[in-house]
Amino acid sequence: MNRLSIIVAALLTSSLASAEPIALVLSEALPPYQLAQKGIVETRRFDTATHPIEDIAKIPKTTRALVAVGAKATVDLRQLFPEHPIVFCMILNPERYQLPNGKMTGVALNIDPESQFRAVRMLLPKAKRIGVLYDPAKSGSTIKLAQQSANARGLTLSASKVTDPKDVPKLFRELLDQIDVYWLIADSTVVNEQSFEFMLLYSVEKKIPMISYSKNFVKAGALVSLSADYYAIGKQTGQLVQRILEGEAADSIPVQYPKDPRLVLNLKTATRLGLNFDAKLVSEAEEVY
Repeated sequence: MNRLSIIVAALLTSSLASAEPIALVLSEALPPYQLAQKGIVETRRFDTATHPIEDIAKIPKTTRALVAVGAKATVDLRQLFPEHPIVFCMILNPERYQLPNGKMTGVALNIDPESQFRAVRMLLPKAKRIGVLYDPAKSGSTIKLAQQSANARGLTLSASKVTDPKDVPKLFRELLDQIDVYWLIADSTVVNEQSFEFMLLYSVEKKIPMISYSKNFVKAGALVSLSADYYAIGKQTGQLVQRILEGEAADSIPVQYPKDPRLVLNLKTATRLGLNFDAKLVSEAEEVY
């Protein structure tokens, strides 16, 4: 770095440090949210002031940007500060909340379909047909993107619409006769405790692997999951805040997916499905059950 670059960086850091702190609001004091908060704060390129969600009306109007962790904080801040740039994180399926909305960007909690289909190709190279149940009102844009990713990888995505949780068992049975892998997405119309238990047992019985979005599902018996690192999401969110402070408009930055998702495998389930994974691949998993 030359002398001029050093001077410019020092002036920028000084100006950011002396300005009004960025307002940070958590929807709840949950450990995952707190890990994301830690990542944001440790970006260290700007000062932050954390505000209780019940006191967000007291946030100074001179605040240059707002950071929301979770859906409630995001929606509440949008209502109170419609003209302020907002960066959100830790929200599954932001579209459910009509997000982004206005001067806003963020990091979703979902893992992008491309990463998940890459994992399917790596773990199950013979699989060609992927099935998914989804509610169009909650996951429509995810499925649209997934169709593009599947086509690009030579995969067929069979997506069955669900609007009533009571229809899940029937539609799931019908779908499993047409696919090689079932893709479980974070859709509250499709997934609850009872429906997951049914889908897990039936998929194992039919020897259909399930790829999920949570390591808790893998621990319960799903074959594999790709999930986000909450602290890393915080760091990624902090980088978006920095871009806004340096002059980019929040609404010009597309919502991002978490980077470098964590792979979790259940080898007991693999055995029940008659699958064997390469030792090198297993060693790359974050957790193995």
